[in-house]
This record gives sequence, structure tokens and C-alpha cells, in this order.
Amino acid sequence: MASSLGHTVEEMIGMSYVSLFPEDLLDIYRQQESLRKKGDDSVYEVCLLTKNKERHWFLVSAKALIDEYGRFEGSFAMLTDINDRKEMELLLAESNRLLTELSNTDGLTGIANRRNFDMTLEREYSRLSRTNSYLSVIMLDIDHFKEYNDHYGHIAGDECLRQIGKVLADCISRSVDLAARYGGEEFACILPDTDVHAAVKIADKIRKTIRDLKIEHKKSPVCEYVTASLGVATVRYERDRSVEEIVAIADRLMYKAKLSGRNRIEYAEA
Repeated sequence: MASSLGHTVEEMIGMSYVSLFPEDLLDIYRQQESLRKKGDDSVYEVCLLTKNKERHWFLVSAKALIDEYGRFEGSFAMLTDINDRKEMELLLAESNRLLTELSNTDGLTGIANRRNFDMTLEREYSRLSRTNSYLSVIMLDIDHFKEYNDHYGHIAGDECLRQIGKVLADCISRSVDLAARYGGEEFACILPDTDVHAAVKIADKIRKTIRDLKIEHKKSPVCEYVTASLGVATVRYERDRSVEEIVAIADRLMYKAKLSGRNRIEYAEA
């Protein structure tokens, strides 16, 4: 143990165990101390501070020492150096986290992708069966985006999509909300526990913010700048309603907004 922590044996004599713990891991020390005082043994992993204040992982097998009267006298522990293995585990866990994040993120805009949207909607709608709350879905389509791409080119089109994605991410403020690129120039938001009035306010904030970006769009008959049409569907849980139906309702409302002149919102509480 001494060599693993960069100390000599002489330096470690008289050193308290708690002094080896990083401050953010003192809860582990206190928990283990409490177990030992109750006479309980345990095996646990912990990182201790080296002489240079770096972290080093050990597997600790600790045993309480109890006298003949059942009183706690102290504890005895065997420490096994597991630093190399633990560092590999942590690197693997971080790699898996990044892979999961990438599989749920749209590569162009950096917000959630269609896969993430579908999974989140399924989960949040299922939750409504227990809470009896509202769930709102916003569907958004950029007006005359094909004409934009044809006139300004795909590089400008991609930059436009990135800016729209950022608008959605900025306009939803709660961690439970989700902004996603649904596909092509379509975007969507999931707003748990949000009634139709609150959802329409958020949708209108998105619509106005997109217009206020003032991205030039000379080929749009709607406005000199890029605009969007939005549909807002708000539902409560119904056993016979699928998440696909919720999306279809929001999608129909979005197309109603497009047919009604674009750069506007249509909404309904289903």
C-alpha cells in the first residue's frame, strides 16, 4: 500500500486512514466507519490520495474487531491495488457514455435525433398513465426550405438547420423537455407536464426567434427571412392512443399552419 501511494513505510506509520481520503469521498469513510462500529464487515472499492495528491484505486476488505464483551475495539483491513483495472473500467464507461450520447444526437444540429425523440415520447406518454398530467408535442417545419437549399446551396442549408436547432434548444428551459431534429427540415419538441396554453407560448417564442434570426430567404413568398410553421398537440393519457397518433395530430396541425399561410401556429388539445 505504501509504495502504491508513493510513501515509505516509515512515513505511513501513525498516518490516519481518513487523511488518505479525498474530501468528496469522505461519505464513504463515514459509512464504512459506521458499519465497523456496528460490528459489520464489508468489501468496497475506494480511491485514496497518493503523496502527490493523485487518486489511486484500492479494493478494501475490512473486518471489525470486537472484544469478548461485544465491544468495538477497532478494525483490520486488507487493501488490494486495483488502479490499472479501475482506470480501464472508467475509460470504458466513458466510451460507452459517449457512444450512447452520439447514437441519440443528431450529427448536424447537436440536438436529439429521431431515435431519441421516439424513445422519450414513449417514456413520457407512459408516465402520463400514472400522473394524469398533460403532454404537449410541437412539430415544426421550415417554410420553403427546398427553395432555400436550391438558391443558397446545401452548405448554407446545413448552417440554417444548425441555427434552427440552437433556437429550439434555447427556447426550452427545463431538463425534462426535449428538442429534436425529426428529419430533414422538420424539428420537434416534447414538453411533459405542459398544457396547451403553455405549449403554444413556447411554440410562439420559437417561431418569433427563428424569424428574428433574419436569415435571408429571397425565394420565400412568406417573408424575406427564413420562417417556420408549427403544430402543437396536447394530450392526456388514453389507453387506446399510441404515440404515433400524437405525432400524427401535431403533424396535421403543422400542415394546417402551412396551408393557412405559413409562419404561424395551429394547436389543439386532443
